[in-house]
Amino acid sequence: MMPAKCSQFSHDDHLDLEDPGVETRLEALKQRLAAENTTLSLRWLLLPIFIVVLYLSTTPSWIQFTHLPFRRYHPITLSNLAPGASSSRQGLTVMSFNILAEIWGGDPRSFGKPNCADCQGEGCKPCDGRGTASGYSKPVRDRRLVKTILSNEFRPDIIMLQEAQLDTVEYIAQNAGYENAHFPSNGLDLWREWVHEEVAPMQHNGNAILIKKDSALKKVYHETIPVSIRDGYLVPNAKETHRLAVNVPVVVVEFGGKRVAIVNVHLEYGCRLSPLSIGWDHPGYRRRIQMHKIHKRLKEMMISQGEDRCDEVVIGGDFNDVSEFGTDHGGLKDIMTSEMRYINHVDVHGLQHLDTCANISRYSARLDHIFSTKGMESSMAYVPDEHYEHIWGWPFFGGVSNNWDRPFGSGAVNIYQMIDKYGSDHLPVVVKLHLKK
Repeated sequence: MMPAKCSQFSHDDHLDLEDPGVETRLEALKQRLAAENTTLSLRWLLLPIFIVVLYLSTTPSWIQFTHLPFRRYHPITLSNLAPGASSSRQGLTVMSFNILAEIWGGDPRSFGKPNCADCQGEGCKPCDGRGTASGYSKPVRDRRLVKTILSNEFRPDIIMLQEAQLDTVEYIAQNAGYENAHFPSNGLDLWREWVHEEVAPMQHNGNAILIKKDSALKKVYHETIPVSIRDGYLVPNAKETHRLAVNVPVVVVEFGGKRVAIVNVHLEYGCRLSPLSIGWDHPGYRRRIQMHKIHKRLKEMMISQGEDRCDEVVIGGDFNDVSEFGTDHGGLKDIMTSEMRYINHVDVHGLQHLDTCANISRYSARLDHIFSTKGMESSMAYVPDEHYEHIWGWPFFGGVSNNWDRPFGSGAVNIYQMIDKYGSDHLPVVVKLHLKK
């Protein structure tokens, strides 16, 4: 470094040792070198500070700085049941899975692009089985969804599907061996502006509850809870046939001598920051009033003496809960456990550090959960761990997570890897439930 520095000096900087003012000039030269070295040192010192500031300014999870940066987690898997749990007891295996309906955009890499000319989207060797030149075609993605459901890690008795469209639900039911227990369509004008009719025309869509055909479960009742919102308020006396209806399916099954209500939700998306919301009406508030209506109806069913009676409740789905300001803390899921007294079974098994959803901005979050009333317990919970191992997040290497329970700087989950492996931009969540003795 020093030769490069000296080469910047002019001829006047050379010293004549016979010059009586040499000591003065030598001292001035030393001060100049010291000043330049100080400037260089400050630049190197400020570089990591700049990187940290840039990182913190681009992630909503800045509060995660309080976590240890190299904390390691040990997820519970199917082969690692909770201590003391007995897998021989009669269990009810429930899955929640947002399957990314094609009408909402499907695989972003291939949506609206031509299918492979050789296989017309069915998947062949020239297109590497994808059905298109880049991402997955709908037929290929449907097959991947079935493969995920039937894999050894899952094989649920009951599936709660979100962002489901009719032809995909029919395909899954037929090819995976399930019965469509209840699938009320959302209003056909709901989110219509997202639909590209020329690519994927609007069709019956929403949340579906499927029951495995060879299970011992018996469906005894079903209903729909409309939770449509307009101008920050629940639509009074909303019907499930309303053009803007947001419908929550409920199916009651007989299990272990009890009536268990299965409830499948897909709630309002966003926080105050996206879309920008000022005042009392914001996405987090809308999720709460949706959930309060659902909770009120379920409490009525638990004291009913009619055909809608249930003894226990299982609520799963895509809660879209990122809290009021996108920090994943103090949101709806916390209200459900602290105030409504539900049990979050993924949390019980220590898997709250695993994100379940990602987008094309390399941002991921934990949106999918399975809760129950306290009369049920779980012997197993499983969420695939697809997180990057990189320390730095977006915009550097592994993306950024807003998950409060992840260590600072840990990587996100990647949307394209998730679609390639599971068929959707959400990861499946599964728990094995039992009635408490």
